[in-house]
Amino acid sequence: MPRFVGRGRELRALQSELDECRQTGEGRLVTIRGRRQVGKSALAERWLEGYDGPSVFFEAHGYTETRELGRFRDALAASSLPSAAQASGVTFSDWQAALVTAAANATRERPSVIVLDEFPDLCDKVRDDAGNPAPSPQEGAVREAWRELRKLPVIVVLIGSDLSMMTRLTTYGFPLFQRPTRQLVVEPLSPLEVSQITGWGGDAAIDAYLVTGGFPKIVDLWRAGSLESLLRRELADPSSEFVTAAARILDGELPAATAARTVLSVIGAGERTHKGIVVGTGIEGKNLGYSLRALADKGMVASALPLSTAGSDARRYRVADPYLRFWLRFIEPIRGEIGRGIGATSAGRIARAFQDYSGIAVEPIVRSALERMAAAGDDRLNGARTFGGFWTRDNQVEIDLVGADREEPGDKVQIACVGTIKWRSAKPLDGSDIAALEASTLRMAGADLHTPVVAVSRRGFGRIARPVAEVTAEEILSAFPAD
Repeated sequence: MPRFVGRGRELRALQSELDECRQTGEGRLVTIRGRRQVGKSALAERWLEGYDGPSVFFEAHGYTETRELGRFRDALAASSLPSAAQASGVTFSDWQAALVTAAANATRERPSVIVLDEFPDLCDKVRDDAGNPAPSPQEGAVREAWRELRKLPVIVVLIGSDLSMMTRLTTYGFPLFQRPTRQLVVEPLSPLEVSQITGWGGDAAIDAYLVTGGFPKIVDLWRAGSLESLLRRELADPSSEFVTAAARILDGELPAATAARTVLSVIGAGERTHKGIVVGTGIEGKNLGYSLRALADKGMVASALPLSTAGSDARRYRVADPYLRFWLRFIEPIRGEIGRGIGATSAGRIARAFQDYSGIAVEPIVRSALERMAAAGDDRLNGARTFGGFWTRDNQVEIDLVGADREEPGDKVQIACVGTIKWRSAKPLDGSDIAALEASTLRMAGADLHTPVVAVSRRGFGRIARPVAEVTAEEILSAFPAD
């Protein structure tokens, strides 16, 4: 069982809903969304462990409505809810009847808690005449049930891994618009929380985050040993969580989206430009645009423009989630070998390639950390509000860090600082790295040799002639929350 770390904010939010229900005697409707394997169910279960009142926890399996209603009846009959006795032998006609029955006899002193895990799997996939997602009958049934449940001391929790569906669930035009009293988003563990689980600090914890993405069960697999030893062990087992979790995420969120899945695979393999994605997939025009938007909506792909005072359309793309990014780059290409029982033979090669890979993969982590540091008032960052990067279309010039007052390039941008990241395993960042940064800065609009410089290094700092803001791996790690 993975060690339970973090989630303090979410647990306090759930407790607040319970307290409000007790105080008012009125129902509370909570939605919890987050990627598969991120710990949503564990969060709800942890909360219920600390609650001595009645509850039922039901996980949908994607069966027909008749089958799922039968399973819910059985779960209700075996639960601690005061309505359990009413469920025996009952056949529910729909989810309105099921939820209203489950809420019966709830008391203000000990409110009833009803958890529907993987709620999207209970809902029919409905589309309108234009092919856009439309409300399902099950969503409508929950809304009708809520008309009664909101007057009772009941807490209904809807959990879902389909991020786009769970987000759409409460938007205008859909049945649960403005109904939830709380909407929680469960993110992966932060790099600092990964450090707490593994016991590692600084660059080692950040490397672990780049491999595991902060998914609790995957982090738990790597508490000791080298990356190569982890890979030898996990790649030898085709059923390992390390091997299968990403595939389940993709199968769940992109079940039939062949084009989007292809685009994601090409980006995961390292392609960052629009032209390169077209070449790698054979998809272009509206079809490519649709796939990129779908991947962005699901939080799988992020993109950015080069940040300077000059306009640019040289957008770059990356896989947003570190674990998916690592898996697509190194694990997906050898799934055949893993299935044949020889995946472990690739462990050494992947571990060696990780050094170059991590130098680029760490960039969004560092930028996020610097934004947190700037928001906390670190005056070394010269008032920057956001951090991006800069590159030319031909990739002849690249600057790892550009601190500015806004994310989009253009003549309104105020450049606060520029910087370089050196994630080398042995050599410290030194004057030659700063000289290279200065040469690149001369090719960037909005910055010059007087622009303040930030230097982020994995292995410390050598001799540097000019003043720079030196930021260590330990500072990057400490910038992230751990609650």
